[in-house]
Amino acid sequence: MVQVKLDLIQRLISLTDIEISQFLKAADVSSSFAVVWLLTWFARVPGEFEDVARITDFIISSDMVYMPVYMAAVAVIMKKRELLAGPCEMATIYATILQQVKVPTPQLISKAWDLYCRLPVQTLLQLVPSGW
Repeated sequence: MVQVKLDLIQRLISLTDIEISQFLKAADVSSSFAVVWLLTWFARVPGEFEDVARITDFIISSDMVYMPVYMAAVAVIMKKRELLAGPCEMATIYATILQQVKVPTPQLISKAWDLYCRLPVQTLLQLVPSGW
């Protein structure tokens, strides 16, 4: 089930931001960086307790199975500027994503919800084969 969700993160990024998708693909970056996010609902991301509580409440009140997937995709897309400013190499990209995952919680939630409404899970599963 985790691999399916990781594939969905790649699909969402591919459908939402082709530039980031191509950059990640060129560096041979998989979505494995998001495993901890998916398993812990972002609770292991450094931040304030209020942020973790707000994210948890949002996931519980929306879609406990798939909303973390949308949030992971959005967290990467929101770091576009930082990612594209660095070299196109796997180690640097992973470090940038994992060290700088902290994005404003209200924006993360809002953008994840918008993406979830725009590309519902059932649509997402039918649109693009897995992989970047």
